[in-house]
Amino acid sequence: MSQTIEEEIEYHKQKIEELKKKRVCSYCGSAKYYAKGFCRNCYARYKANGTPEKKERSKRVFDNRKEQYKNTDWKLRFYKAVFGDNVALPPDAEKSINHVLSTLTDRERDALLLYYRDGYTFEKSGEKYDISRSRSGQIRDKALRKCRHQSRSKILLIGYAQAETEHRLSEESFRKRICSGENMKIEEYSLSIRSNNCLMRAGLNDRNDVLRYIKEHESESPLNALLHIRNLGRKSAIEILEKLNIQ
Repeated sequence: MSQTIEEEIEYHKQKIEELKKKRVCSYCGSAKYYAKGFCRNCYARYKANGTPEKKERSKRVFDNRKEQYKNTDWKLRFYKAVFGDNVALPPDAEKSINHVLSTLTDRERDALLLYYRDGYTFEKSGEKYDISRSRSGQIRDKALRKCRHQSRSKILLIGYAQAETEHRLSEESFRKRICSGENMKIEEYSLSIRSNNCLMRAGLNDRNDVLRYIKEHESESPLNALLHIRNLGRKSAIEILEKLNIQ
């Protein structure tokens, strides 16, 4: 026979009192007693989502969310969370979302899907991964910030198919410009942040500037010449030579 919430609370209190006397953790059995029948680590979990009152409240909120989300499109909820209310879904919105989510970590992807598609609350998500409610919210917020990055938000706004076509055309055009030896700004080469910042601080703003710098150190190889730039390491120097097509 299932217990009522009042009986479960009373049983929980009695169990805590018994374990207080034994001075062991009621969750993991550790002898490192801290408070309310738990060790320090388990007490944090208990405070986050372990009490019967919080479980009951979490279940009630979760059921309400699932009922509200039944008749709404989860993809539109996700887009509004990323871009705001005034946003239109592209034709291949689901494919675009799946592609963007595949670039996130497993936990970040699950946090977004559980919250926007399945209607999970932070408490329910925390129970699934054995983390606190606040940590669950932090993971979701971090995932949303990543989705707002220019590289991902463009795919979400115009659609995966169109973004892929534009990327392919731009790559072909970019390769032709590099092979022709055209002088381009450093920002156009899509270098890593460290490589880009080192070149800009050294006053090398385009490909010709880099070639001139290497020529000033003609007694050394191009790789060794670039290593004279402050904070520029071997890996970054190799990246610059490859991207700028310098032999």
